[in-house]
Amino acid sequence: MNEDPGRSKVPNLHASTLLDFLIADFETAWNQIALLPNTVQIGRGNFMFAKLSMTVLELSCRICAADTRGDSLKRFSSALAGLEPKYFTELPRKGRAYFDGRIPLPSISPTPGNDLLSAMFDLVRNGQAHQYQQIQVQLEDRTTFGISVTGPSHGMNLGTLAAMPRPSEHLRIIAAAEPNVWILLRTDRFFLDLKAAIERAGLRDGALSHLERSYPSVTSASMHSALAGHLTV
Repeated sequence: MNEDPGRSKVPNLHASTLLDFLIADFETAWNQIALLPNTVQIGRGNFMFAKLSMTVLELSCRICAADTRGDSLKRFSSALAGLEPKYFTELPRKGRAYFDGRIPLPSISPTPGNDLLSAMFDLVRNGQAHQYQQIQVQLEDRTTFGISVTGPSHGMNLGTLAAMPRPSEHLRIIAAAEPNVWILLRTDRFFLDLKAAIERAGLRDGALSHLERSYPSVTSASMHSALAGHLTV
């Protein structure tokens, strides 16, 4: 009798565990870099934290997508909008949505994918994932639209930042960039909003449809044989 291949499958981590890991990685790294003096200008993690914050958003949305009841995304959207309605500012649209991928993003609009959050996810998440820099958009009049991201300043750990009033520069148009249109994304505030919205929407109780891959015609014996001559057991 052939062995059931499912018997040896290593279980995926639970959605709440992955959220814990991701949030702890962000907080630990941010708070450690916040100990550095501001004279250290390179290596403050601006791009890294922008990417991690978008991963928090994506993981949350994947948990919502796995909800068979279908109301998790609505709760998450409402919670995020209650914290910062500017995320859902409608952008001018011609033709396609700013994000129309397989992941359902938070939305409070009858036309999902046409708000600032959708554009942020596309430009920051995809830019950071594939070239470690946000994607810049060329507008029809040959100006650019883009997102500028922040990192930790000295002494500004996340506990301190959470206790402070909401920063007015978060999601503000950068006047010095005109006639180009650039938005300042306070990465700390974005992360703290996502973290709060996750709790308010109860996403830690959700499940996750984990990503999978299949290698046809490859067995553990053939994989081991291919690697054994080059990797130490």
